[in-house]
Amino acid sequence: MRSIRFVFIAITLALATHSVSANYLVWSVSTGDKVQRSDMDGSNVTDLTPDLQQNPYGTSGGPWGVATDSSTVYFTQDNDSRLYSVGSDGTNLSELGNSISGVGNARDIHVANNQLYWGTWSGDLQTSGLDGSGVTTLSSGNGFMQGIFASDDYIYWTNSSSSGKSITRSDLDGGNKTDLVTTDLSIPYGIWATDSSLYWVDLGLGTLSTSDLLGNNISTVMTSLTNPSGLTIYDDQFYYTEKNGGIWSANLDGSNRTQLVSDPRDVRFIDVVRTSTTGTGGNGSASIPEPATLTIMSLGLVGLGFARRRRSQA
Repeated sequence: MRSIRFVFIAITLALATHSVSANYLVWSVSTGDKVQRSDMDGSNVTDLTPDLQQNPYGTSGGPWGVATDSSTVYFTQDNDSRLYSVGSDGTNLSELGNSISGVGNARDIHVANNQLYWGTWSGDLQTSGLDGSGVTTLSSGNGFMQGIFASDDYIYWTNSSSSGKSITRSDLDGGNKTDLVTTDLSIPYGIWATDSSLYWVDLGLGTLSTSDLLGNNISTVMTSLTNPSGLTIYDDQFYYTEKNGGIWSANLDGSNRTQLVSDPRDVRFIDVVRTSTTGTGGNGSASIPEPATLTIMSLGLVGLGFARRRRSQA
């Protein structure tokens, strides 16, 4: 009887630690007018959207910024003052609410604190709910905004304005704006933050650089990149795009640079659909046990109770 009990316990514990692991890379292809997805190794490339310049969408530019949560991909369109969403499985493509009202020409976009954050060509830092409601301009005069990242406390963005390039930070309400980095920048583009560091790519210099969260201790991690555009970090790996060069990965020290997807089109921003907590460095979500796992766990507990009852009656 004791051996049966141990078997039930072992099965229950093993299955309890098994969770859904279906993380995906997603990126925008501006000249291809699509948002695409692949497995983390670049395999199984799939279109999440149709050609977005065709009816009924009729947008005037290709997809640009992308951001994700555990099941939804949010994206902006070049030369189009609207926000869109699509399921990570390619279903439910839609414009977010009446978001055309008040949205500037949005560039990159990020999800944090159950909000969307984005910057515009004209230098407006904006936010809305995940459904596109409540569009609010947090601050203006931020230059030519490109990449954006929002944490629990701050918003970071890149500014490639010819009048003054910068890596800039503000509070979540747009206040206390501070230029963290203002030197050795050409066309700063995608940006990402961890608990201790900032990372950004520069399309003009062909570099990936880092600093601490205050913009100090700047160093170059990688050089000789070909028009790097988007950047995200997951599971201690860089994932970045090269305009006309596809999707790449590398270790955080710049080693083991690998092309995951080859694409000669205008590939822009990138993010990871995080549906498990096996990775670090981004906005992870809780592990979700599969339905079959829950069923077998329940059977294991019932069996354990039955075994205990029989032993008490013996």
